[in-house]
Amino acid sequence: MTRVLPVLLALGCAPSLSETHVWDDGDGSALGKVVTSGEGDGVMSTTVDATDATAWTAVDLDADAVEADYGDDVWDLAFQRFEIAVNGGVTGPGGVEAVFMEGLELSDVTAIPDEGWATDEPDGPDENALPDYVFRPWFDYDGDTHVVSAHPAAFAVRSTEGRHFALQMLEYYDDAGSPGMITFRWKRLD
Repeated sequence: MTRVLPVLLALGCAPSLSETHVWDDGDGSALGKVVTSGEGDGVMSTTVDATDATAWTAVDLDADAVEADYGDDVWDLAFQRFEIAVNGGVTGPGGVEAVFMEGLELSDVTAIPDEGWATDEPDGPDENALPDYVFRPWFDYDGDTHVVSAHPAAFAVRSTEGRHFALQMLEYYDDAGSPGMITFRWKRLD
């Protein structure tokens, strides 16, 4: 035991690898914080690494959901842990709006909604001091298990370029159970 203790102490003092971890596809090539792939029939799947508790990861839907610079005006959605901001209202100058469609799946959304468009608003009367994000109802939180799950709903989004998209949020956790790895499916509506 006396020989094992110094080894365990040395391992416990090793630097954290979490700061240097690079998300890759298994072949050693870095992917960045946004990964999008096609599912067929115009449907795409995007996973966003939103694990940073202070920095936003921005996505440009007009450019096939590539990572965008949060400081630029071209991003449409930005992700930080479980929060999703649109580039409109109090969270950006891009004029992005969204419609929350309770109980719908991506395949149910075949046309651009006529009404219900909203954007991120200043904080209203609630328990936090955050903006009232139009995407706020995307998840359900179980207070007993402390698990976040995607709420059964779809969203329509009007982008910075005036294009329309349908989205369905799927996951908050990756396959290993790590939080802040948001996956959603989406398609263009026009």
